[in-house]
Amino acid sequence: MKRLVLVLLLLTAVVAHGGEANRGALRAPSVCRTPDQHDGYVLAITWQPGFCERTAYNGRKPECERMADGRLTVDHLTLHGLWPDKKSCGAGYGQCGGRPLDLRPDTLAYVQPWMPNFYDETSFGEYEWQKHGTCQTGMDDDAYFRKAVDAVAMVNNAAAGRYIAAHIGGAISKRELYAKVNREVGDNRAANSFLLLCKGNYLYEIRVRLPREFKTGDGLAALLGPDLPGKAATDRNQCRQDRILIEQSGEQ
Repeated sequence: MKRLVLVLLLLTAVVAHGGEANRGALRAPSVCRTPDQHDGYVLAITWQPGFCERTAYNGRKPECERMADGRLTVDHLTLHGLWPDKKSCGAGYGQCGGRPLDLRPDTLAYVQPWMPNFYDETSFGEYEWQKHGTCQTGMDDDAYFRKAVDAVAMVNNAAAGRYIAAHIGGAISKRELYAKVNREVGDNRAANSFLLLCKGNYLYEIRVRLPREFKTGDGLAALLGPDLPGKAATDRNQCRQDRILIEQSGEQ
């Protein structure tokens, strides 16, 4: 009987100790919620006409309403977000905590043409900042959005971006777009940094993998960095066909 009581007491102690350890583990910050653990970035670039025409935005995107009634024309690539990326976290790296978004008026004006949602509101920008921007501490919110815009502008002005703009209302070849990226960078791995997303055959987003210390202003090769990926990323919404349709701004 004494032995049974002793065993029960030991089991109780083990369970209690394990419970404290588990609660401690829950209190400890996850690496996927800790700032500055990222390996690099994903630059999410929107083809706004394709997004607005092919995605059920349900009235929550005022820029789409502006485009539909002709108050806004978008004929260039725009910013979805700049996402610090940690490979071991998959898509779960984010929500690292930080101060609310508080952009200066001059930053708002700088971002608006490249993130047209900012013409009407900053709620989407707040979401992007809290989910993604807070996972890096090297830039405040003004610097973060400005650098993201500069990166999008570089892709827009690169051969791939010009190729898309030249075929608005028509179609491009995925193979040719990737070839343009490789030729411009001078490395056949460069296209592995690009992932095209489609609804059906309609382009709505491009995701570009960037190094942690990416540079803007010095061409596409500097933006992508020297350590190019050996294989391309995949996504369930990636463009499957070579022929990709480029929606034009406004209701079709």
